[in-house]
Amino acid sequence: NWASAAERERYRVACDGALAASFLGEEVYINGTGNAKDSRMFGVLRKSSDYLKIEVQGELYGLNVFCGMALNTKKRPRDSIFLLRTGKTLAQEAEAVVGPLVLSERPEGLDMPAG
Repeated sequence: NWASAAERERYRVACDGALAASFLGEEVYINGTGNAKDSRMFGVLRKSSDYLKIEVQGELYGLNVFCGMALNTKKRPRDSIFLLRTGKTLAQEAEAVVGPLVLSERPEGLDMPAG
């Protein structure tokens, strides 16, 4: 199953818009993985230009950077960051509003050559 880069970006924008409409200013957290399994990073969901950010001690960080701070490298950021109030991930909350990303069959001619 497949979605084009443009479709994925439109979906990200729709999801982030839904999250911003409902959860800006909410506390979020991420569980550490690997050697940091017992660690948990906390922050506040913010928006800067067109992107969601996490505020930690007055500084804004992108979702990927926030995940890296907790050494959480297992999943996509929106699947790893939880809302403290609901206990659900950003992805779960966004999908509840926007619905899942619709995947289609990969169009003919887009197979990448091996090698």
